[in-house]
Amino acid sequence: MEQHFGRHINELEAIVSFLERAVLQLGLDAKTTFFVNMAVEELYTNMVKYNGDGRGDILIGVETDAESVIIQLVDFDSKPFNYADRAEVDIDASLHDRKPGGLGIHLVKRFMDEVSYQYKDRKTSIRLVKNLKTMLEIVQDAPNSIRLSGRLDVVQSEKAFATFIDWVSGPLVSSPGICCFCPK
Repeated sequence: MEQHFGRHINELEAIVSFLERAVLQLGLDAKTTFFVNMAVEELYTNMVKYNGDGRGDILIGVETDAESVIIQLVDFDSKPFNYADRAEVDIDASLHDRKPGGLGIHLVKRFMDEVSYQYKDRKTSIRLVKNLKTMLEIVQDAPNSIRLSGRLDVVQSEKAFATFIDWVSGPLVSSPGICCFCPK
């Protein structure tokens, strides 16, 4: 599913409507929908804000395959700016020490599994991929054993912690520098 949008911030309402139709048609869950919406709105806004003198529309496409949702943003008249190569934002720096800008792209890179950029003949193409498969698998191998496999990130950590707590029923054992639960 794809659609062209004008190069104006007031197009965000139409983009939100397009994304609502796309995620409904593609059957995406709420978490993936949030990631798609946030990424598209951030990158579209940057395309308009930092290339306001560009001509023509910006194309947004959303599709899925068996394992992922793929988002494509294409600016047909742009200056080069590689979103994928932006320096990491120091989110631990104090507000006084932080430089403005870059946080939105930082979030896009954190929430998406792949961010790629191509530029040729004034045409910028940004491709985002969000994996749909479970990123973390939690298996109880034996009565006193639990195995985590896959990628544990900020999104999956809550699930892993909840599963671990459900698995554990014994008392909390702690000493300086050590904290653990005793399994069933």
